[in-house]
Amino acid sequence: MDPRIEHVRRLVGDITPGQYRHVDVALAKDVGVFTPISGQCDYATTRNHTHPSFSFVLSFDGTTRMMLDGKIHCAMPGELSGVGPGIPHQELPGDRPPRYAAIMIAPRYFLRQMRAYPDAALPPLRGDGWAAPPDLVRTVKDFMVECETALPGRDVLVEAHALRLCHEILRLVLGIERIAPTTAARMDINRAVELAHLRLPRSVRVTDMARAAGLSVSHFSREFQREMGVGPKHYLLSSRLALARRLLLHGDGNITEVAHAAGFSSSAHFSSAFRAAFGTAPKDFRHATGKKQIL
Repeated sequence: MDPRIEHVRRLVGDITPGQYRHVDVALAKDVGVFTPISGQCDYATTRNHTHPSFSFVLSFDGTTRMMLDGKIHCAMPGELSGVGPGIPHQELPGDRPPRYAAIMIAPRYFLRQMRAYPDAALPPLRGDGWAAPPDLVRTVKDFMVECETALPGRDVLVEAHALRLCHEILRLVLGIERIAPTTAARMDINRAVELAHLRLPRSVRVTDMARAAGLSVSHFSREFQREMGVGPKHYLLSSRLALARRLLLHGDGNITEVAHAAGFSSSAHFSSAFRAAFGTAPKDFRHATGKKQIL
């Protein structure tokens, strides 16, 4: 018998250990995260089952389908859907193991945390869905990782992650938009800029920079423009051209080698971009600065 069974039942309902044999379990006192790893949860696929907790499902691949109120709800990748306590529903069986994290929050704890938002009203939570921000995915992962550790301070950090997870979900479902402080946004952008310069001679894309900053591409592009004064694509091009200019001044490679060393896909693209930026061709620039042209 799983020693955690009573704890799991307090959050999930009248479940048996065999019903969640395919599921990873991470538990704080009032919050649990359940992730299928080798098959569906047999309790989740039980017809018209309920949970005593507030239940939120963070879908990773869009394969999760739920029957609620006679309708099939299909979760999109990166979507968080919610079901309130005592509402009958059913996860529909699929052809492959679903990929999601089910977050169960004890009702007393959830409603106690909601007191921090006195002017907000909780939606019905009958399969409602919201686009989950990257921060929420990271918080779920941090919670699960800390639950698995045996390091000093584990219990304190598990409860801290649980508290943060609850409030991030509350802010999302209550429609309270988080505006990143200037300092935090600047640190995000700095990480992206460091990645860009580290990988400049190789392939680096705006999506890579956004991932390094932990932001969506659209949010990252807006923050980058606000912080740097230019868009990320323009910044990457300018940085490549600045590197190419230094190589033309101080290096001995030919034009094609300089183009590739600065991260351009071809010498033709490099020459066109260089002329547009500096008003002259790369070979003419090198000649004008007294460098010998290498063919």
